[in-house]
Amino acid sequence: MTAAPPASLTTYQRDIWIANSRIPDVPGFNIGGALEISGGVDFDILKECCRRAIEHNDAFKLRFAERDGTPRAVG
Repeated sequence: MTAAPPASLTTYQRDIWIANSRIPDVPGFNIGGALEISGGVDFDILKECCRRAIEHNDAFKLRFAERDGTPRAVG
C-alpha cells in the first residue's frame, strides 16, 4: 500500500494549523477524555477494539506537514 499524496487542508484544518503555528505552546486543539468502566474488563478485547477503531478511522491516522510553506494533510 502506498501513501496518498499530500492533500490540501479544509478551511477548518487550515485555521487550526494557523492558530497552532502562531501559539504552539497552547494545546487548545488537543482534547483528551477519560471513561470510567465499572466491572470486569477483558483487556485483550479492549485492546483489539481500540486497534480496530484506529485502523478503520482515517482521522486517527491523519498527520499534517508543511511543504514549501503550505500546510498539507499527509499519510
